[in-house]
Amino acid sequence: MHNFYEPRETFEQSILDIQKYISEWEKLLEISSVDAEDTEKSKRKIQSLASFSYSLWQKFNENRSELSKHYMESFAGIQAYLASFLLPNIERVFGVLTDPENLKSIESLLLQNQNEEELVLADFGAGPLSATMGFLCVLSVLNVPLPKKITVFAIDRSEKIVSHGLKLIEKAKAQNFNFSIKYLTSVTKIDRPVDIALCVNIFNEIPEKHRSKTLLSLCEKMKPKSLLFVMEPGQDVFAKALGALRDNLIADDSTWDIVAPCTHKKPCPLSNKVTRKDWCWFRHGWKPYGTQKMIDKYTKVDHTYLNYSYVFFRRGEENLNAKQDHSARVVSDQFLVNKESDQNKVLLCTWEGKIESEIISEKDRNGHLKRGVKS
Repeated sequence: MHNFYEPRETFEQSILDIQKYISEWEKLLEISSVDAEDTEKSKRKIQSLASFSYSLWQKFNENRSELSKHYMESFAGIQAYLASFLLPNIERVFGVLTDPENLKSIESLLLQNQNEEELVLADFGAGPLSATMGFLCVLSVLNVPLPKKITVFAIDRSEKIVSHGLKLIEKAKAQNFNFSIKYLTSVTKIDRPVDIALCVNIFNEIPEKHRSKTLLSLCEKMKPKSLLFVMEPGQDVFAKALGALRDNLIADDSTWDIVAPCTHKKPCPLSNKVTRKDWCWFRHGWKPYGTQKMIDKYTKVDHTYLNYSYVFFRRGEENLNAKQDHSARVVSDQFLVNKESDQNKVLLCTWEGKIESEIISEKDRNGHLKRGVKS
């Protein structure tokens, strides 16, 4: 699959000019082109952005207690976030949702709604609309009729960061694309049924005791047949908490089925309710855009491989992609069985909801049994 900024269709056939979007992103960062570091002024600008971005990255990943609730209220904070997090987050959403089993569910929903005038999205924890943008990029690679109109409920604490994300999309959207954003401060303010909800990197910022209640409040706003995508950072504490959130939703609302990555609806064997140290996460490789690579060079954050944990739910119909067989998902990298052996193995999450290990044959060592793949 292409990177999100390399769609298969031309602009005339699509709803967005991706290159225009990235050009506007560069203007917002005040970096003129991928050759920006050729000038001393641009080099200083990138170094300044990188300094702010790295500080923000540390607070997200190492010193969460120092992360202010208002970290994106200042323009410097907004620039720092957009510099290091926007494009990788778009790619994470695009990369996961264009997996064949996930894409099939999106296409099925759109075909089901093709006579409707409007497709309604909820982007919970919207920020600069990276999840919305990732989804719009997914639409550009579908083989089904596109919605006549898309309305997005953007739910976030900061209207300022949402407005910056909206400006980037507005500059890049095709003239005949009927697209609108409604900014909200709470999911309770959603005023019509939602077809698809995107919750990207948001539940880790909500106190754990409020997460399930918040997610259920969102689900109450969703249609009987709808899709729910929840993605969190691929770190142990967040991935394990997502496993618990998944279990709570299924227990509280049995109408939800799981498209991916789980091949079962039994309790997550890697949630924070169990004692295993392993956690469920995945990795997506992409080619960072040139300007992103320059920023990464100064922040020393490598975005070549993007880590994450996720669950993609579908409501109202049995999962067509799984449950037909006894498949398992690979949830680890390859590792040695023991020091005395040259054999490798991987951990599998089975259709029975158990974690098992499997020895890798010689022919599979080159990548067939790799993290995220069904076995």
